Amino acid sequence: MITPLYVTVPNGADRFKFQGAGANYVHGGAMLQEIVVPVITFKSERSKSSENAVRQVNVKMTSPVRKITNLITYLEFFQTERVEEKRRPLVLALYFTDEQGERLTNEAHIIADSTSAKPMERIYREKFVFKNKKYDKRAIYYLVLEEEQDLTVTIYERIPFTIDVT
Repeated sequence: MITPLYVTVPNGADRFKFQGAGANYVHGGAMLQEIVVPVITFKSERSKSSENAVRQVNVKMTSPVRKITNLITYLEFFQTERVEEKRRPLVLALYFTDEQGERLTNEAHIIADSTSAKPMERIYREKFVFKNKKYDKRAIYYLVLEEEQDLTVTIYERIPFTIDVT
């Protein structure tokens, strides 16, 4: 559907006459450039790119082993970039669950808010204490990383593990 457009143009031709040589100015009426105002819509590709957008820092687990062999386990996590002007801190809650979602460990917290340029100062080591119960070696268990932000909780990442505690 085309929206109707309306244009208002003054009636008649006004003449402004001045005394003196070269001062004979005649206005011939409304010209297109005098009555049309162009409207330009600008969308910057830079503002859309994730490179320039304000976002939270990333946190990744650096421990290569995906098998738990002890009821008390330590895992390492790395804040991949430092907090700066366009990178906000990230708050995570971490815990282990089984396939049905039952929690198996304590809840650890990472507040990834380091502004250090040194990667070694952005490493977090967290302790997990498992419930003393029988674990199936063939079952899949999950390390759940939950993002806590503005009273909402979302799954940041789920990492599969096996548990072989004897």
